[in-house]
Amino acid sequence: MLVIDLGHPLARKHHEDLLINLAGPARFLEENRHRLSNLEKIEELLDVHQANALENYHSGVENRFLPLLDMILAGDLSFYERDAQCITFLRFISMQTMRTKGVKERTIDRVKLHDGRDLVRIWDIMSPMFAFNIGMSLFLNASSGS
Repeated sequence: MLVIDLGHPLARKHHEDLLINLAGPARFLEENRHRLSNLEKIEELLDVHQANALENYHSGVENRFLPLLDMILAGDLSFYERDAQCITFLRFISMQTMRTKGVKERTIDRVKLHDGRDLVRIWDIMSPMFAFNIGMSLFLNASSGS
C-alpha cells in the first residue's frame, strides 16, 4: 500500500492501529449484523464514532504537544534533546503541515501525476499516516546525526 508498507516497522504498526480504530467498528458491525439486535442504535453510535475518530486522533496529538508549546513560549527548547518529547514535537509539526490546504492539494496532485492514484476521498485518513512517516524520518535522521 502507498503508505503502510513503506518505512519503519513502528510506522506500520501506527498505521494499522489507526485504520483499525477508524474502520474496525464498521467492519465488526457488517460481520455481525445478523447477530445484533437494536441495529438502529448501533448504527447511530457508529456514525458518531466515524464523525469523531479522526478529530479525536488529532486532538490527542495536539494535547501531547501543549506542554512543549509552553516550553517554546518560555524560550526553552531543551525538549528537543529528549527523545520522547522530540518525537512529540516532530509528530505535531508534521501533522499540522500535512493538514494545510496547500500541502494537501500539492500532494494529491503529485501522487496522481506520478502514481495515477487519486487520494481526494481518502486524504483525511492518509494525511496522518504521511505525517507520522515524516515525523519519524525527521527524528531518525536527527538522532543518527544525518
